[in-house]
Amino acid sequence: MKKLKSFIESIHDNRIDMHDRMFRLLMSVGLLILLLVTLGAIYVGESTIVIIVLSASFLMLGVIAYLSIHFNKVPVGIQFVGTTLVFIITPISFFAGGGINGGSSIWFVFCFTFIVLMMSGRSRRAYLISTFLITTACYFTGSRHPSWIFGHADSVAYIDSYFSIILMSAVICVMIVFQRNALEEQNRIADDQKREIMELNRIQNHFFSSLSHEIRTPINTIIGLNELTLREDISDTVADNSLNIQGASNVLLALINDVLDMSKIESGKMPIIPRPYETGDMLSEIVNMIWASARRKKLDFRVEIDPNLPARMNGDEVRIRQILINILNNAIKYTQEGTVTLSILARKLGNERVSVSFSVSDTGIGM
Repeated sequence: MKKLKSFIESIHDNRIDMHDRMFRLLMSVGLLILLLVTLGAIYVGESTIVIIVLSASFLMLGVIAYLSIHFNKVPVGIQFVGTTLVFIITPISFFAGGGINGGSSIWFVFCFTFIVLMMSGRSRRAYLISTFLITTACYFTGSRHPSWIFGHADSVAYIDSYFSIILMSAVICVMIVFQRNALEEQNRIADDQKREIMELNRIQNHFFSSLSHEIRTPINTIIGLNELTLREDISDTVADNSLNIQGASNVLLALINDVLDMSKIESGKMPIIPRPYETGDMLSEIVNMIWASARRKKLDFRVEIDPNLPARMNGDEVRIRQILINILNNAIKYTQEGTVTLSILARKLGNERVSVSFSVSDTGIGM
């Protein structure tokens, strides 16, 4: 009883591959029905050859199913079952069970159903074609040589056909219900995983956002105090050190802004916020930051600004600054010697509008 209970639980265990679970269910239902058909054939007095074929089929398929599941060779078992059904059991049952005057012909439907549900790819196509050819051959031979078919009484034929239809319908209904329940279960699991992923993303974005804000506060404090130091009457050495601190702090602040922007992008909240800004102040911050990095690598950092560039514009200063800093940092990083140049061109469009083009060139290895 424990093994039977464990077997039934394995059919409903979503940790097991759905293909294997379907094979277990289909073989269980098929063997149960085959057993009932065999007992029914004995009860109604079918011919000895029919009873032998049914009994042998039950034993053969039972052994194949057991070995396939026990040794975890379900794909191999499917091939054996398909071969046994298509090339042995069904043709013999057709000729020994009365042909169209009985229920054996209905089992061709079982062959097609088994192949479609359990096989895929080239195997499915090959077995479907084989089943079609075997079915055609059986019906054609039966129509040309009726004497080759072992008939039975009309009463037995009706009983045989009736039980075959009922049992085959039961097999198909069980498999359809199983697939529908399995699909609903997979959809439920997928929905649960989707909710978990969304919740993890929300927590991650909240963490990065909070972290960025918490780190930004002390960095701004450092930048502010450093600017106060630069305004004092200090030596050249202290001024150089302060400029390095200013450049490094601004780079770190830009990285923190990038992290915050990444969390906004992942959450689908990345608005462009236009507002007035001073182009001179923005460019001064960028130049001071990049100049310190270029100086450490002994590079010549040049800035070429179009005289038509307005002193005050309206746009998303933060995004412009971030893009320029990222591109210039990459140029500094991959340039070993020579020059890095930032060029800014402005073209008036009228109605207080201007088109600004930023370009960065360097003597490095390139993109």
